[in-house]
Amino acid sequence: AALFLKEDDGLAPAAFDRLSLEWHQARAKALQAHLTENGFAGVWLSDPMNIIYFTGLFHTTTERPFSVFLPADKLATIWFHPGLDRDLVKSWWATETESYFDFPHGEGAFPNLGKVQQGENVNLFEWTMKGLKKRGYDGKRIATDRELGSRQKDTAAKVFLKPTEFESIADHCEKMRMVKTPEELALWRRAYRVFDETHAFARDLLLAKGTDLTDYQLSMAATEFGTDLLMKGIKRDGAP
Repeated sequence: AALFLKEDDGLAPAAFDRLSLEWHQARAKALQAHLTENGFAGVWLSDPMNIIYFTGLFHTTTERPFSVFLPADKLATIWFHPGLDRDLVKSWWATETESYFDFPHGEGAFPNLGKVQQGENVNLFEWTMKGLKKRGYDGKRIATDRELGSRQKDTAAKVFLKPTEFESIADHCEKMRMVKTPEELALWRRAYRVFDETHAFARDLLLAKGTDLTDYQLSMAATEFGTDLLMKGIKRDGAP
């Protein structure tokens, strides 16, 4: 701990616990400008990193397809998600939502709504494309953050009556995530302060105890120290 350097770079650590919804919406607006400039009607995001960055909804990837569509002409989120994530989606920023029960999903089966029946497995990519079609994106130019496979392209061609173009802007999304805003840098400074103090605690403990200390004891002590340090600064008010 005695080796800590004086912070004289003018970058104060963030006082907030997470980036605000307004920050994420500002990044979505910046993406919308790129979409409009390049003739896209909207972007369909399925990469968890992009979903988190442009909407602020922290989603853990499972085998269940989860995605969001951002129109180019209005600040809105159209979610396509499993029933498991209903509360996660609706308690955050959700303009419109469509959900399926689980993966695999049986046609018309929604046990949570009392509809218990056996049906054919639903192609959830096709289901999502139908959701875009009924919202007027038939024949439009749609951006994605993944390259569509040949089967997906065939499925999309079957769903859309008019020629509908899909083009990946994954590189642009990645570049936006790479260039940090002042808010991100401030939050990183706060996080790294916790890491630095935890790291110093662990090194000092090792210097004090030497080989009398096991890896397990060092790991547990550092985890407890870091967790306590982190939780001291977090406002636990029930908010996301």
